[in-house]
Amino acid sequence: MMFLVWTGLFCLSFTWLFTLNLYTVESGVWWAVLLGVGILCNAAAFARRTVFKSFDKKYLLMCVPLLLTLFILPFPYHLGVIVTLAGIVILVLCIRFPVLAGLGYGAIFSGMILLLQSPSGYLYTTFTSYSHYFYWLDPVFYNIFKFFNLKVSYSQDTFYILTIKDMYPFPTTWEKLAMFPLLNILMGSIVVFYAFSENRRGVRDFMKLLLSGTGFIVIRYVFMILLFLYLMTFVEHGEEICRIDIFWDMRVTLLTFLPFILITAILISLKTEARFQVSSFKFQVSSFKFQVSIALALFFLGLSFGFQDPGEQKNGRVIVDESHSEWEKSTKKMDTEWYGNESGYNFYWLAEFINHHFPLTRNFRKITPELLSDCDILIIKTPTSAFSPEEVRSVRDFVLKGGGLFLIGEHTNVFGTGTYINPIAEEFGFSFRYDVILDIERKFEQLYEPPRLLPHPVVQNMPYFAFKVSCSIQPVSSKCENVILSTGLKSQDIYYPSGNFYPPVKNHTDIPFGAFMQMTGVKAGKGRVLGFTDSTSYSNFEAFIEGKPELMLGSLTWLNRKNKWNNLNILFLILFGVCLVSGIQKLGKEDQLSIINYQLSIPLVVFGVFFFSLALAMCGFLSRKAYPLPRPVTPYTKVVFEQEHGDYELPLKGFTKEHKKSYEVFYLWVLRAECYPFTGKTLKKDLSDETDVLVIINPYKNFQPDEVSGIKNYLRKGGKVLLVDGKRNKNSTANELLEPLGMKINQKRKATLPVPYSSSIYHRQSARNDALTVEGGTPLLYSSEGSPILSAARVGKGMIAVAGFSQLFVNPNMGGSYRVKPDQRLRAIYNLEFSLIRGLAKGDLETLFKAQTERSVSRLKAQIRIDVPNSNIIR
Repeated sequence: MMFLVWTGLFCLSFTWLFTLNLYTVESGVWWAVLLGVGILCNAAAFARRTVFKSFDKKYLLMCVPLLLTLFILPFPYHLGVIVTLAGIVILVLCIRFPVLAGLGYGAIFSGMILLLQSPSGYLYTTFTSYSHYFYWLDPVFYNIFKFFNLKVSYSQDTFYILTIKDMYPFPTTWEKLAMFPLLNILMGSIVVFYAFSENRRGVRDFMKLLLSGTGFIVIRYVFMILLFLYLMTFVEHGEEICRIDIFWDMRVTLLTFLPFILITAILISLKTEARFQVSSFKFQVSSFKFQVSIALALFFLGLSFGFQDPGEQKNGRVIVDESHSEWEKSTKKMDTEWYGNESGYNFYWLAEFINHHFPLTRNFRKITPELLSDCDILIIKTPTSAFSPEEVRSVRDFVLKGGGLFLIGEHTNVFGTGTYINPIAEEFGFSFRYDVILDIERKFEQLYEPPRLLPHPVVQNMPYFAFKVSCSIQPVSSKCENVILSTGLKSQDIYYPSGNFYPPVKNHTDIPFGAFMQMTGVKAGKGRVLGFTDSTSYSNFEAFIEGKPELMLGSLTWLNRKNKWNNLNILFLILFGVCLVSGIQKLGKEDQLSIINYQLSIPLVVFGVFFFSLALAMCGFLSRKAYPLPRPVTPYTKVVFEQEHGDYELPLKGFTKEHKKSYEVFYLWVLRAECYPFTGKTLKKDLSDETDVLVIINPYKNFQPDEVSGIKNYLRKGGKVLLVDGKRNKNSTANELLEPLGMKINQKRKATLPVPYSSSIYHRQSARNDALTVEGGTPLLYSSEGSPILSAARVGKGMIAVAGFSQLFVNPNMGGSYRVKPDQRLRAIYNLEFSLIRGLAKGDLETLFKAQTERSVSRLKAQIRIDVPNSNIIR
């Protein structure tokens, strides 16, 4: 029986490793199998020793808080709730089918374990984000390595193991020791010892488990290093393969922990009979006051943890410091004339976007108290020169008096940004590390999704965030809040031989991995500070990818508050202590041993978890009410790219998969037309009053009748639509939308792009030059054969433009990336896009487009006459 109990605890403990994705993302089969095996093992253990006699239906009352908690807690934190709820339902069935008793008891027992383990992921990732290194046992490891005759030396908290092939540095980290599974086993063992140990032996058994677990991870760590050295012997000389992946492969971790089940079963003997009487569930009310006190204590603990001070709103005056930065400046406009790499690595359009929501000015002088007296939020981004001690003091005093400070850094201390920004950051208890953070599996693609339960106010309105590789935050103060705490990452240190200090991306034995803080918030005095680690995400070529505007606006909203109710968290913590002590005293007056009773323990855990979850849900609700995204105070043109029906790609959650389906440059160039591009969510939401221009590209999914009528109403009210389709879209559904508007795309009639936009003026028959004829509306552009391939029609107060050459705007035909410096043909294509976007936005597409097209054609004719004298290609 006891072996089954330990096996059940082991499986349930590893369920968290596979659901939280601390290192890699594995198939859901793994956690589902572990969860099922864990429950079945506990059920088998109880089935041998328990006989169902009766069930007090008052226990059904617990289904109410369990169901409510189920809706509050997201996956995987609600697994314990589901399993406990299932156990209670099974026990109800036992009234007619007593044979199910073991399964019911085992499910409830498993649910209690999972509920106690549920905070472990948050606690572990927060703790390790401060430091991944664990040096206390290094002397023990050194002696063991020597025992195995390894050529090892120890310097600067790192083991250096020399082999015939290479020297491998091994700093000891929590992740390499596999401390997270051990933590879960220890937390879950509380339920096991509570159920199967004598009153006085429970603590002693727990200490035995702790010591045996520590000894096991020491032996396992040595074994893993020996296994690594063995596997490296199979790597050919010159191959850049490092088998450090065995340390973050969760399947390897699972297999290497299997002996621990047998060890615990041998070393720790438990009673074969459960200490509580599970055979007869009787709901007791004698300890009601105790349970209420503990439930209230956990409620106040949740408030202490989750409450975010709504603060006192300020005027929102923003200053961007340009006096200390020569990188990603916001002073030069990325327009229709300035192209190249620096036009992309530029903050101009971000600053303009902020200015539509908060009044913004740029600073080119020394930072002084006088300057900051007219400021509510100071943005310091990627500094490339040092701040004087006086400036650091001015910024510190500014924050303490109620100012908001936004520090934006970048990877690997590039251009000295970390060196120059850290003297300010350190004043508030954190710093920017000189590293680069990469996804363990996807390397350069890292996608962060805010937690569903109690996200920080800064990220609560953000759907996701695709990092462009960042550094990490080194938190020092306990006041550092987890704004963005990411898992499944690895860190590579600064690489000085590289011009931008960016290291070659490959695995090493000394890289830390696991959880890293990429954005932190600190409340200091009356003011607030944010530290963010990926400035590239706010360069022109990334700033308006979904998630980026929401994070920026959320950050400025949070910083635009003075701390007012910050001490409430401390008050809630005091109330937690008062209720906890009061509950223990009430228990002592009634029955000191009643806590031992299982009838008390289940309601205690269930109601405790419910009230803690309820507090978190209340804090989340208050946070959403207190920190909505700001509305623009000055108008701007919003161009929304519809996502539901189109067969095309944008780099929303990483790189595009098919280059020929990517419209990335087309999307970014909307900024050059002095409009702001955004991605849609659903067509119904896209047709809101805030959308000025709706872009539909290569539609291939059917439009529902309500969607067609929605677009017609949107147009009648003054909305603008640009529909772009092409020959390669074989399953086009564009006509489902166009025919009710009196327009149509003719898929059969042959058409070719005119010369200014052709991929080659000498190869006019290329498939890249194919176009579709547009019927109806006012023709604006004709094919080489004379048929209209771009037309516009007015509908009510609005306008729709239809283009039959979508392939013209794919990335390969737009120059490939934001770094391009266009030739005459590319400029013609770009000007065509600018005319479409500007013309629709202003409602004067016909006039603007005609003038722009004439200029493009005349430029190209002039170029051809220079390159090909006496040419008759263009007539």
